[in-house]
Amino acid sequence: MRTSVSSLQIELDFFASAPVIAGVARSAPFTPQVLPSSFRWAEQPAFETTSPRMKIADNMAALRLLKYLDDVKRPATSEEQGVLARYNGWGGLSLVFEQDPREWRTEAEELKTLLTPDEYRSVRATVNTAFFTPWAITRVIYQALERFGIHGGKVLEPSAGSGIFPATQPDGWSLDWHCVEIDTVSGGVLKHLQPDARIQVCGLQDATLSSGSFDLVVGNVPFGDYPIHDRRLGNPLVHDYFLLRSVELVRPGGIVAVITSRGTLDKTNGEVRQRLASTSDLIGSIRLPQTTFARRALTTVTTDILFLQRRSQGQPICYTTWHKTGTLQTPDGTVEINQYFVDHQEMIIGTMVPNVGRFGDPACQLDNPADMAAMLTAAIQRLPANCYHPEEEVHFAPEPSFDDCDEQPLSKVKESGYVARQDGSVWRRETGTLVKLEGIGTKRIQRIKGLLKVRDAARAYLEAQTKGTADAKLETHRADLNLAYDRFIANHGSINTRANQLALCGDPDLPFLMALEDFDATTQTATKAPFFSQRTLDVATEITHADSSSDALIYSLHEKGRVDVDYMAKLTGKETKRVIDELVGRIFFNPESSHWETADEYLSGEVVHNLRVVQKLRRPDLAVNVAALEVAQPLPLGPGEIRIKLGAPWIPAEVIQQFAEDLLSQ
Repeated sequence: MRTSVSSLQIELDFFASAPVIAGVARSAPFTPQVLPSSFRWAEQPAFETTSPRMKIADNMAALRLLKYLDDVKRPATSEEQGVLARYNGWGGLSLVFEQDPREWRTEAEELKTLLTPDEYRSVRATVNTAFFTPWAITRVIYQALERFGIHGGKVLEPSAGSGIFPATQPDGWSLDWHCVEIDTVSGGVLKHLQPDARIQVCGLQDATLSSGSFDLVVGNVPFGDYPIHDRRLGNPLVHDYFLLRSVELVRPGGIVAVITSRGTLDKTNGEVRQRLASTSDLIGSIRLPQTTFARRALTTVTTDILFLQRRSQGQPICYTTWHKTGTLQTPDGTVEINQYFVDHQEMIIGTMVPNVGRFGDPACQLDNPADMAAMLTAAIQRLPANCYHPEEEVHFAPEPSFDDCDEQPLSKVKESGYVARQDGSVWRRETGTLVKLEGIGTKRIQRIKGLLKVRDAARAYLEAQTKGTADAKLETHRADLNLAYDRFIANHGSINTRANQLALCGDPDLPFLMALEDFDATTQTATKAPFFSQRTLDVATEITHADSSSDALIYSLHEKGRVDVDYMAKLTGKETKRVIDELVGRIFFNPESSHWETADEYLSGEVVHNLRVVQKLRRPDLAVNVAALEVAQPLPLGPGEIRIKLGAPWIPAEVIQQFAEDLLSQ
């Protein structure tokens, strides 16, 4: 028996030409090895020090194997994991994606052939952000975490790449891994390398993650000059977003250990650092030389390892000035640097030098790379020891109960919502408790209080509308809202300005407040929405009558969410049979579910199965179903439209073997 199917040819060509990568012999059918668990690097991989050409070759080999595994729909073996683990990402390799790649022309053309258009766009979008973390740096972070007292728990890597942090987990640690990766190709590699982890291939802003649910967040923060659209956090730049979201995701007492660019700590605008400091403490930071990522990620950039701990209720602030910058005197001149490094110069692995970075900015230089290991070891020993405790062991002196000293109970404050007390303090609900915000400026407190007054007035006005309050009484609520809003914008500008969004970042009512204005982002001007001047909601009224069966069908779908013929008959005052007759062709009785369904629902999906069911029943009342379903039947596929993939369970093994032997003998 001969089978002429192109997909079989492609797969056979692959394992015929790549026996080492695929782990198969050319003269025999493929026999899977024992499937491994999650991949681990026991020592520094040699490929980290190879040339750009070898990195591209490793990437291409990994992609060929990934496509093969996807086609045959099976997990990678231990040998194949070793090939996939050499995937470096495409950071620093942008030449492959240029219109005229020159010396990379062959690889560029193959890349377009291997990947779908969506995958190609996803990979190309990472050339400025996908700088994979060196093995040695992950080991440094694990040594620091061990000093803090971490050996297990629920951990998230929010920008996982191919999963270097799970792959370098120390022996004896018990970590429940959750990973998020936006690039579909890196995510595919990650799934084969870390089958025990829970993986979401999407942006962090789209991932399904519960705030306060992780013991540890660890990773390499992506850097870029573009915002993440999350109104709840004020649409911050991508690296700022990952830090703010990471702190939200760990529980009180949990640790965030991430690599980020020096701009996070050193930039003059300390707004993001203030937001981080309002809920977290800086345990410490280690500044790395600009050559740290040169071999693995082909980039020179000064980076910091940042260790943050989410404050628990009643826990004192351990370091108060890290949201500020100071001046550091160096032999080559002055450098504006984070106050933490001014106070702790021993945590800088090298020397800060002005005007030597890629854009003329300061950079950290290490004259003798051989000193780096010893300097890192010494820096780790300077970090605080045993500051982490498992969740059940976290105990701090409780703050005075909010319910005991304020008129608004905790139950009325939404999760992540802000609330102001009469004594002038501002609190926020976090994981079911109210936490007092410390270390935030007076100006931000004033903004928060003003926004909360507008929110409360708007909510009261909205509630009055839904209750059907008379126009005279409603006017009072409307006047209160306008007064609160006018006072706020007179002092702080429109709600949609960036400063006001950041002031109330994370509050679930922030989008509601922003919607009160018609805001022009170009001119940064706002006008009041119609909500300020007129009733925008009508009181819901019960539907008791329908003029026709068609109207009754609409009411039934709206009120009941389904076709309820008895309800429709009641609305029209007609007999049920008459309503059904008037809607012939628009509703159908499904004998399997014993419910009435709309034509859109019944005549879609498994229409072949539905037709077989009604034909078998041979009921006269279902003749209209038969006629409609026959029209809805899809055209059968022709032989040329059928695609068969190697490994499909319905193809006998002897057929595949006969085809392969016949093909390879030619």
